[in-house]
Order: sequence, then C-alpha cells, then structure tokens
Amino acid sequence: MIIAAISTLALFMASLTPASAAPPHTADQASGIAITQPTPQQREAALAKLGAAKSTDPVGFGQRMRMLQNADALNRFLFADARFDGRQQQEFVAASMPTDALQGLIEMTDAGMLKFEFVKNSNGQPAAKVSKGHPRPLIGGGLGTTSIRPAGLDSLPQCPSAWAAFWAWYANTTLVCEALGFFGPWTAAGCYLALALGGMVIDFNMSC
Repeated sequence: MIIAAISTLALFMASLTPASAAPPHTADQASGIAITQPTPQQREAALAKLGAAKSTDPVGFGQRMRMLQNADALNRFLFADARFDGRQQQEFVAASMPTDALQGLIEMTDAGMLKFEFVKNSNGQPAAKVSKGHPRPLIGGGLGTTSIRPAGLDSLPQCPSAWAAFWAWYANTTLVCEALGFFGPWTAAGCYLALALGGMVIDFNMSC
C-alpha cells in the first residue's frame, strides 16, 4: 500500500515536470540559492504549467490554496521577496505537490522541523536557504488537522502521518531549481532542498 502511494506521488510529479528542465545551480550552496527573476519565456512557460495544474485538479488546488492561507511560517518566506507576487508563489506551491505532502510541509515548517529563510548569499544576492530545525517533541496533528502542540512529560509523542507523506513525495521527485517549471522564492527553496539537504532526508520520526 505504501509503495502504491509513493508510486502515485511520483507519477503526479512527473506530470508537473517540464520535459526540458533547466540544470541546477551549483554555486554558493552554503549561503543559499540565488532567487533570480525569470526570462519572459520562462515566465510564460511557468504560467502555462500553473494553468494546466489548476484545470487538471481544481478541487485539490483550491483545497491546497486554503491550507496555505494559514501557513504562517511558510508564507513569511513566500512573501519575503518584494520582486515576486507572494500569492503567485503560493499558487506555485499548491501546484507542486499533492495535498497530503503539502500538509506535511506546513506542519514541519510550523513546528520548526524545516526552516525556510530569505537571506543574502556571499555575493549579496537575495537567496533562499533551508535548514533542519531542532523542535521540541510534538504530539497530535496528523493529516487534515492542526492540533500540533508541545508534548508533556507523561505523553507519548506521535509524528503526524503527513510528515511521512512529504518525505515520500520529496524522495520521488527531482527538486532542483527550475525542475518544477516555476520561479521565484519557492523554486529556489526547492533547489536548495535538493542540493543542500539531498541525501540527508530527515527521519520524520526524529522528534518522537
């Protein structure tokens, strides 16, 4: 059943990935991936990809956009670069992953498991950086809920199942720079995830 779910996620992402994705940036990984503006051709291609994602799954897309309205930690990053429309960055996120994987991403950023930062790299360029956090043990949560809270001394922490869904999605996609066909902070963060955290996938039970 788990294998089937992972295969489904992989097929979903394959349908979103353009045939001729740009190669990843490899410079300056230690200080983040530069957030560069797209060319007119890249913008046109990205918006076409976004439109296709909306029309393919309008109900799921709408659900993911509603989830993002309250994703405070992630939104601080998506709206951090004034050169880009934060709402459009939210749409790119909603078009990039399945609903359960997005729930996992939101839960992990809210809980401090993953930290998305808008920084300046060593060349002084606006950049995206992602780091692994060190949260307190958590209890509650789970797919479709928002009941994440610090665990008490006598409680038995449980990791939300959505965290596992995020890592299943992550492990079966190529999150490198323009591979998703989009641009701006979200795409740069995806690039950093792949290049800086690739091979060090966080155990979703690390805080249990």
